[in-house]
Amino acid sequence: MDYVKHSVLSQSCLFIGAKSENVLLLSKNSYLEHFEKDTEVVRQGEKNSDIGILADGELEINYKTHQEQVLPIAKIRPLEWFGENAFSINNSLVSAKTTENSSVVFISKSVLFEAMAADEVIMNNVMMCLSDRVSSISRFALSYIDNDTLSKIGKHILNQVEMFSSNELPSECIELRLTKAHLAALIGQTRQSIIPYLNKYTELDLLSFGYGTIKINNINKLRAYIGDIC
Repeated sequence: MDYVKHSVLSQSCLFIGAKSENVLLLSKNSYLEHFEKDTEVVRQGEKNSDIGILADGELEINYKTHQEQVLPIAKIRPLEWFGENAFSINNSLVSAKTTENSSVVFISKSVLFEAMAADEVIMNNVMMCLSDRVSSISRFALSYIDNDTLSKIGKHILNQVEMFSSNELPSECIELRLTKAHLAALIGQTRQSIIPYLNKYTELDLLSFGYGTIKINNINKLRAYIGDIC
């Protein structure tokens, strides 16, 4: 089990480049927990005090509105982290729920702070990851102000690539496990209402759609297009 924890932590963006002895100490002071599918790992409105790094499986980050509408925000995949609200005195604004059987390595805030104090690399990594997370969440929030459906769709697709991950993108062509219905829910519309706008992206060869997937054919061209129409 310690090997699994050490492997996950050493590959996480939070700890890449840290001294091996500090990662080893973190693995000894963290704990691995397994969850069945459809389990709430973080519950909206409650306090969480641990940072989680997904070892295997998948989590979905959701926000429930006052009207009880559940908005899917992002997917968490292996080696990605969540639970940044542990740094805050406030309760969590979102929930994290497993979409399949999953395992998570948890690190308490106090243990993480000790590691940050002992290793400058960990300190820099955590600050950079938090900065990226704040920027991504800000872009997500600002996209709701945009009344143009075409640009809103593009922004949310780009946000799915960037949110909750600071890893280098492997190529210009990226496939997202994202359905048309999921995308429609993200922007507060129905699947049928966004079809004409999705067709526009297809005509421009910016996006392709498969069964449960959206493929970005060239992320740089998509970014440039969104920049132009905005």
